[in-house]
Amino acid sequence: MLSTVAASAYEITCAAPRVALGDDPADNNPVVRVDVKFIPEEHSWRVFHYRQDGLVVSRSEQYAIQDASTDNKAQWQGSLNRARHLYMVGEVKRIDGAMVYLEWLYDRKKNNQLVMHAAARCANKTTQASVESTMWFQVPPYASNGILNVRRGPGVNHGLVGVIPAGQVVSASRCVPRDDGTVGADWCLVTWNGITGWASQAVLLPLQQESAPAPRIPRPTS
Repeated sequence: MLSTVAASAYEITCAAPRVALGDDPADNNPVVRVDVKFIPEEHSWRVFHYRQDGLVVSRSEQYAIQDASTDNKAQWQGSLNRARHLYMVGEVKRIDGAMVYLEWLYDRKKNNQLVMHAAARCANKTTQASVESTMWFQVPPYASNGILNVRRGPGVNHGLVGVIPAGQVVSASRCVPRDDGTVGADWCLVTWNGITGWASQAVLLPLQQESAPAPRIPRPTS
């Protein structure tokens, strides 16, 4: 069952996208999380891809985003700034009862051929708090110096509580915006082996979505 999402304001956070076309098997720095915020009154889209190395890519910086939403769909379109023949469509839909963020990339030089499409399962940030106690993450095996620093508060301005070795699984009760004055990912209150403190969500790999089936990827809503 597939339905459109009306263009009302929302803020969602999504698991790692599943790429159905255009995936690079040699990519050793995949996207592990996507955040999407849409304000229809301002025709404003903010889409952030969080990479495995902790860096954050803004779709708004990559593409000349234009709001293409209607009363029956929430969608943006835009040409890639550094290669204008490539253009992307991003959209939020409900598929089989789940909220999904989708992206399609087309090449005008190839007669508008579809060259990439991907989908990520999402949840409203406003409703995430009710399920936060069930969140589980893994400290990445590639973590810097083989450890994850855990701090007393949600930002690098707080002192260290302890460290967690790379590869370990931690639970998280909630995630909040960082308070150190830096723009970036939320920080989560994590617990492992008697250690409880805050760590950046950008360097935590979500586990609860790993076994979820990949959502079907439909065509963009016209």
